[in-house]
Amino acid sequence: MEIVAGQDMVEEGPPNPYFATRSCRACGVLVFGVVQAPEAGGPAVRVNVRTVDGVDLHGVPVLWLDGLHDTWAPLGTVPYPSPSAGLEVQ
Repeated sequence: MEIVAGQDMVEEGPPNPYFATRSCRACGVLVFGVVQAPEAGGPAVRVNVRTVDGVDLHGVPVLWLDGLHDTWAPLGTVPYPSPSAGLEVQ
């Protein structure tokens, strides 16, 4: 993974042996992380696609999983909502 612009705006999160996070220095939003846990399939990059320019998630299926009971069984799928749903334009 390579950041092509704005590297100075990305900061490392707190030390963690399994997941190295990178957040926006201005707003604190998690931008991406690197997973080192073997149970996750080895090293992998997890990207917060909501922070990528030009990505429209409206309508993308979101799968809910049961993490509360550690079963991770699928609970259902719903479409990703529009960020402006319910907002009135004035």
